[in-house]
Amino acid sequence: MLFSDDLRRFRKLLIFGLAIFGFSLLLLSRSSANSVREFPQELTLHKWELTTSRFQCRLNSNVTGLGSIVLNAAAGGVHYITLEPDFFIKEARHIRVAVQQSPWRHSHYLNALGGVEAEPDKQFEMRINVARVVEDLQQGHQLVVEIQREAVNPVHIKIPAMNFQKTAATFYQCYGELLALNYEQAKETLLYYPSSRSHISPEQLSHLDDLATYILVDKSITNVAIDAHTDSRGDRLENLQLSKVRASRVYRYLRSKGISEQRLTMRFHGDRYPVATNATVAGRNKNRRVKITLSRR
Repeated sequence: MLFSDDLRRFRKLLIFGLAIFGFSLLLLSRSSANSVREFPQELTLHKWELTTSRFQCRLNSNVTGLGSIVLNAAAGGVHYITLEPDFFIKEARHIRVAVQQSPWRHSHYLNALGGVEAEPDKQFEMRINVARVVEDLQQGHQLVVEIQREAVNPVHIKIPAMNFQKTAATFYQCYGELLALNYEQAKETLLYYPSSRSHISPEQLSHLDDLATYILVDKSITNVAIDAHTDSRGDRLENLQLSKVRASRVYRYLRSKGISEQRLTMRFHGDRYPVATNATVAGRNKNRRVKITLSRR
């Protein structure tokens, strides 16, 4: 009788133990299903590569098995982060970018840079303040990129900033020499004038300075066309002469900045080519203009 009771107790313990074991396996399987794929970089092998020009300051970090993280500060104030190649480009994904403290640092730090929804077959590219990220990396923090896809484990890319001081110094030098304009911003400029006036305003002169610098640096610019116009108020011949004066002043200013005659074309049209009605004040304001158009080879 005693042996029978012991046997029953043993069976109960065995069943209970098997239940606990099965439950543990279930939790383990669920944990594995939701685990994060991490791509930490080996500190001793990691480095940031920097390429510089007047058009961009480009930081590149290779991610083993995944591609490269690229931070790009470009002319015209365009900053972005991207992944090259975009390993997950065929999938819809939500991507978050942040800077946080490195594992060996005890202080808490988090600079959440934002997130973006990337559609399938579209390159991931997110606007961020690259100079601010460089400042954070210079302080020894790490860049973290989280990629979430539907029904798939998220991916965490962690980029450290070992031996980053020299790279940061070169980046800041490049950053300070970036052009104020990029081609999309420089390819077409419109200067507007008060009625019967031909003087270039201080704000317009500042823009022309930036435009002239861009033209001198971008050797692919083959022609700078200057087209001057007036509204229809007044005598047509006087308007033609006024548009000539407007064009001439822009032409001479660009020449004074070092742009050669061979790259400049000047035309003046009077009131022949309005872009809006001359029957309203708003329309006439648009018609009194000089348009500068850049052409590339």
